[in-house]
Amino acid sequence: MKRVLIAAIIAILLSSTFFFFYFISYQPKKQEIPENQTTPKETTSTKEIEKGKIFTPVEIKPAKNEIFIFSDKFEPSQLTISLGEEVKWINKDNKDHIIILSNPPLEKRIIAGDYFAFQFTSKGIVEFTDKDTGAKGSITIS
Repeated sequence: MKRVLIAAIIAILLSSTFFFFYFISYQPKKQEIPENQTTPKETTSTKEIEKGKIFTPVEIKPAKNEIFIFSDKFEPSQLTISLGEEVKWINKDNKDHIIILSNPPLEKRIIAGDYFAFQFTSKGIVEFTDKDTGAKGSITIS
């Protein structure tokens, strides 16, 4: 009886050790992409493919009366609004930017990930500049 019990314990230990090492050493099969494939996956970096992560880039566009600030440009750089509307500059860069408005004369620092909103109460054209990068844009208020 003792021999049977010892043999059962040894069998359990051996099988659990086998499964333990099998699952530790298991690595998912890398997804291979043919060289001549023409899909959105072509924009994926080699590192992302090796990690098993394949992304399709998503383009996010500003909502009405929003201006995105990137590292070297505004999106959109020209905007037309009605008198009394508010415009929001949203910093999508990973560093701060200083925005300068021509009319009214105003200089505003916008930290990374934050925004600045301004309501326009006079008709005309307001030019704005990124003090750090020199990017330019304009808003027409009608």
